[in-house]
Amino acid sequence: MARQFRDPLLKRAAALASRDCLAPDTAEAALCFWVGKAAASMWRPKAVIMLYEGHAWERCLSWGIKSATAECRAWWVRIRK
Repeated sequence: MARQFRDPLLKRAAALASRDCLAPDTAEAALCFWVGKAAASMWRPKAVIMLYEGHAWERCLSWGIKSATAECRAWWVRIRK
């Protein structure tokens, strides 16, 4: 994809993005979506309360839960020090 651009800034941004999409952190966050979906499909919760620190995997887990059961309510609790 990076080869398609002539602008050096766009070329570099595309190269970094194409490498970053293969990073272990990105794959782990994507896996959390499927874990959340499988858990919600099995247990069919009415509500989920999660600690929230702002990590990508937390949002992906929540999206997975909501995709499996639309009636499930999700609350995030942010604990501040």
